[in-house]
Amino acid sequence: MTCGKRARNQGRSLVDALIFFNLPHLDQEVKDDMRALALMDKRNHEYTPRERKALLDYCWTDVVGVHSLLSRLEDYLCGCP
Repeated sequence: MTCGKRARNQGRSLVDALIFFNLPHLDQEVKDDMRALALMDKRNHEYTPRERKALLDYCWTDVVGVHSLLSRLEDYLCGCP
């Protein structure tokens, strides 16, 4: 669908897809920070309440992003563009 339309430096991540379709998204630096926090692989009780909330909020932004993207792609996904 995006063949020949994406910028050369545009990847294929969720953020890149949201950018391509001009949909709201987290800044890549924020996503990278949250991934780093998640990859610390602390046991749940070792995360502070603030870290837990930040991780849940981060995950929720992906849910919202995927929902927005799927809504935009609905016609393409069902084969009736």
